[in-house]
Amino acid sequence: MTRYGFTNRIAATTTRAAFTLIELLVVMAITAILLGLIFGPLIQSFNLTNRARVQALTQDTARRATEIAMRDVSNGVFVFDNAQEPINLWVYDQPGINGNVVALPVPYALLDIVPPARIQDQSATLAPQDTDPTTGLALKRGNLALPVAPGRVITRYFLGLRDNTMVSAGKPAKPYFNFFNNLRSGGSLTNHNPVIFYRAVVSPYLPDGRVDERFFAKDVTTGAPVIYDPNFFYDTAVPPSGLPSIPGFSGNAQGYGPRWQNWKAIARAMVPTDRADEVVQVLDDQGNPSYFTANGVTYPRLNPMVRFQPTYVGNDAGTPSSISDPSVGAINVPPSTYVEQYGHWTVPYRLYVYRKNLDANPMDLFFWQNGGILTDPVMAQTWDIPTATMQSQNPAFLEPNQTPRNLGIPAQQPILLDPATGYQIDPSTGSSLFGSVPLVLFTADPRRGLINCAFPDSVMLHGPKGPVNTPDGPQYYPPTPSQWANDGDVPNGSLTMPDVAEINSRYTTMVQKHGNDTSNVIRYIRLATPPSNAGNSPLNVLPNATIVPGSIVVKGPDQRPGLNHGREVVYTQIPSDRPVQEIGLNEFRLGRPENAVNHVDPDPVYQDMLNAVEDPRVIIFDSRVGNPGDVPGDVNALPTKLADNATNAVPITVTYQFQTNLSGWTVKADYLTRQLMTMSMGVRLYEFNSGQPQSVTLTQKIRVRNLQR
Repeated sequence: MTRYGFTNRIAATTTRAAFTLIELLVVMAITAILLGLIFGPLIQSFNLTNRARVQALTQDTARRATEIAMRDVSNGVFVFDNAQEPINLWVYDQPGINGNVVALPVPYALLDIVPPARIQDQSATLAPQDTDPTTGLALKRGNLALPVAPGRVITRYFLGLRDNTMVSAGKPAKPYFNFFNNLRSGGSLTNHNPVIFYRAVVSPYLPDGRVDERFFAKDVTTGAPVIYDPNFFYDTAVPPSGLPSIPGFSGNAQGYGPRWQNWKAIARAMVPTDRADEVVQVLDDQGNPSYFTANGVTYPRLNPMVRFQPTYVGNDAGTPSSISDPSVGAINVPPSTYVEQYGHWTVPYRLYVYRKNLDANPMDLFFWQNGGILTDPVMAQTWDIPTATMQSQNPAFLEPNQTPRNLGIPAQQPILLDPATGYQIDPSTGSSLFGSVPLVLFTADPRRGLINCAFPDSVMLHGPKGPVNTPDGPQYYPPTPSQWANDGDVPNGSLTMPDVAEINSRYTTMVQKHGNDTSNVIRYIRLATPPSNAGNSPLNVLPNATIVPGSIVVKGPDQRPGLNHGREVVYTQIPSDRPVQEIGLNEFRLGRPENAVNHVDPDPVYQDMLNAVEDPRVIIFDSRVGNPGDVPGDVNALPTKLADNATNAVPITVTYQFQTNLSGWTVKADYLTRQLMTMSMGVRLYEFNSGQPQSVTLTQKIRVRNLQR
């Protein structure tokens, strides 16, 4: 008993020492909870630390890329117009990787800059071993920068696929695909091919002057390099053999391959290629990639994170040129040009020419938008200022039976007017563009940011003119009446262009007719009445047309006695406020109202001469009465013969510029300027554990300091 009882007690004790299954499960649950409480925050802290590291890397990358791009852009001598130059990205036209591959144009994702030349960049004596075979630049360039001279290379910033390998034309090996944005659409990290931000420095020409066909196609017509190609990063064309090798190129023994491969060899990524994607794929409400259709092709919606855009400048009032010309006594003249704050405009841009004070109501103005079409007309508009509503809008032309109201002309270059009708004609066809006479003429120079209102008389008075017979020859007044018919003394300014002998004859007739009254008898040329075979004068046909002060050039026979008598000299213009009696030899002045002309003469011819003194379109020569004993003849007269009195003197030739704007007009412009570039630098890097991106965007306005206007 004792023995068995002892044994039973031992067995009972052993059974109580073991853990039950429930006890083990409880212990395991408690342990799991404790481990979760201990390691959960620890793991979370590791994830947060990793995200913070990626965020810091994103910020550093954005700052570094921005600094480099700002340096290049601000030092540029020339910035290409990228407003109309998108770049292609090859994408799928539907979710997943089984769709068709199409080229998506992305705007403002390409920027070309010409940097300034440095001390050795323009040297033609450098040996080939002293130059970079990719750019043609000297290896030892020196520190001297020449901002007034463009360099030989182009710095190109662009967005492109990380893997731009092309199987064939239009068939990339891997189109754009972001694995993290397409988790619902299939695909794997093998197909992951994001967009990267690149920088490349390349020369369009080789050091020997040939087009560098390793990177640029050659225009078959001009032989010049094709700088802009939206598909340059995916161009499968193979350059000809015999070109220099690209340093570091390992594709073949030749040292270069297809253009897509050559560009990839010289392009440097500005962001980490293992975790960056520089476009944002727009998602719909369900979190799936969004698509749109254009011209029958479906594209994914991609927003580039890097954009180089010209800066918009609105309502920029142009600064007028001088509104006075003291050298000729003009104290209130219309400005011939208006200069805007910035130049290097992109297309389109808009111009406003206000014809009244800015506080007037209603407001009359000319409006023109350059949309890239040369024949876009200027529109004459009338606005009610309090309600900001347009009351009328008409093409701005002067029809034959209309008055000069609400009318104008396109601002295009070149301007050419029909000499017979004054209508604007197409210089390429010679036919009339609009069949109407313009009220206002102006052109825009988008590079200099300048509105020009001055035009040479040759835009209308184009040949033939005398023996010159050139399209832009001067108005021609021969010394004898052999070429122009003498129409006699016709009143009211309807005289045709005289010759020199006729000018002298009229003057002598007036002296004889009025005896000693020579105070207002003048020798003059009325520029508003040219000869019939040269058509109409712009000063007569175009409303408000006036001569641009300081632009008139008069050449004629030398009036001074001597061996040079009758030979060509340039006459000197004197101020218009000087009396006619003070005009000397080889001098002239323009007509201007004078106090001395204050009576009406019954003789219409003599009255016409009095009116000429008050006409700013009249050129007045030396009109003093010479002594009878002067040799040869009247020394104050315009010579018709040389000093030998046997050979005809040179003709009088006149060139000038005219303008149709008036004092008090205001010019304003809306435009995009490449002189002030807006750079939006976005960097998006993925954190692999969570698949979430970290993004930073920096925006800067960069003044391009070396652009030549």
